[in-house]
Amino acid sequence: MFEFILLAIFAAGCALMIWALSTVQEKSIFLRANRYRDGFHQLIEEIESLVIRANSMQSLANQTRDVTLLDHYHAALRMIETLMTAVKNLRTFGEDVDSLSASLFLTKDIHARLVKIESAMANGLRGMPYDFMKLAPVMAQAVIGCHFCSRPFDAALFGKVRVKVDGHTEEVAACVYCRERLLNTRKARVLFFDEDGVQVHWSKARSWTPSPEYWDINRDDLGHRSKTPHLELVYSSVSKINDTSDGKKD
Repeated sequence: MFEFILLAIFAAGCALMIWALSTVQEKSIFLRANRYRDGFHQLIEEIESLVIRANSMQSLANQTRDVTLLDHYHAALRMIETLMTAVKNLRTFGEDVDSLSASLFLTKDIHARLVKIESAMANGLRGMPYDFMKLAPVMAQAVIGCHFCSRPFDAALFGKVRVKVDGHTEEVAACVYCRERLLNTRKARVLFFDEDGVQVHWSKARSWTPSPEYWDINRDDLGHRSKTPHLELVYSSVSKINDTSDGKKD
């Protein structure tokens, strides 16, 4: 009889533990779902704000005669288009909050570009000087891709990571493969090209064109050679920063 009571108590304890774990899991899923929904709404609002700002600059653009400045503006518009196309593939409801981080990061990045372009346009129309050298660091080609391998942006497969480059901390968008390499080895190859003896990041290389031959630089150790004769492929490593948010998608 005593053994039966102990067995019943043990069974009741197991049932209680299972119920508690199930409740915690359901609560966790519910919280993640709510966070995802909030993040998704924030992303849509950020993109809407981005589109409104880009459209509001049309009047300035129509009056601007600086071709280089107009090229920067058109490049930003193409980046917005790429971002919107990628975001269409995101689920309206979900639990993977991290999958929204890269899209939000890129949205803010493009917004910062537009602010600089708009300021330069306004200064130009007022006859005031504007320094393209200050614009240059944030003006890449009209592409959105993995900072490391140049893989085209996919909202479901990209995340935001923090890395240390030449002693400086940067936030960049990374595909799942390069992020995994960064997490496992604390370093990842970055696609650079040698142009006129200077190492240039892929997004700023004049003659760079998208190619799958670059996308696996952090998936194997075979290495690749550019098929473009006047570009020499260079691998430059960056390290993950050492803090509590290392390599995590925010």
